[in-house]
Amino acid sequence: MGNIALLGGIDAIVNSENTKLDMDRPQEKSVSAAINRYASTWRIMQNNPSEFEIDKELLKEELRKIRKTRANIEIGDIFHTSSGALADNLKIRCVLHVVTVGLGRNYVPGSYIQLGRCVTNLLTYVDQLNKSKKTYKLNPITTLAIPIFATGKGGIASITPVAQRMVDRAIDYLECTATSYVDTVYFVGYVEDAYRELRAILETLDKDVIKVQDV
Repeated sequence: MGNIALLGGIDAIVNSENTKLDMDRPQEKSVSAAINRYASTWRIMQNNPSEFEIDKELLKEELRKIRKTRANIEIGDIFHTSSGALADNLKIRCVLHVVTVGLGRNYVPGSYIQLGRCVTNLLTYVDQLNKSKKTYKLNPITTLAIPIFATGKGGIASITPVAQRMVDRAIDYLECTATSYVDTVYFVGYVEDAYRELRAILETLDKDVIKVQDV
């Protein structure tokens, strides 16, 4: 349980994002906001040298550039960015942004089926990235940290059915894809309720497949 943006020793962390690729503001309480906050660069405030303020929201800027190149963005799409300041602070190599929520006048989270499919799309994308991008060909992404999709603000209220489908899809993919570079997937509960429900799901599974641990 905890802040996914503070997990060290992991190649890539995953951000649950909306169809506008508009990361939450750093002061908000969400996975997107936490990743935005800790991946940003900071500077000393001019009028208060004992305090800091954000200098550049690095990932938000990268996503803004990506958004300009795409006519349509749909639930299930995956986007790759750097990890910004997380590269130096925690050695996280990249952030993978999974579109899980439609954003128009209101938040419209993906269906259970769509959110499960997001996990399959994500793992497929990582394996393709490892094969196609020179940096990852030499040193592939093998570990991922994934939040429970679309269960934050304005999202799905019931965590368990979403988490169950996400875990099932990850197991299906890794069991059926012997050539996958990914060897470890961490599911992260951002708040106590998510952690408790996620842990209950994992503890029912084959211990040879799933290891439950606190990180």
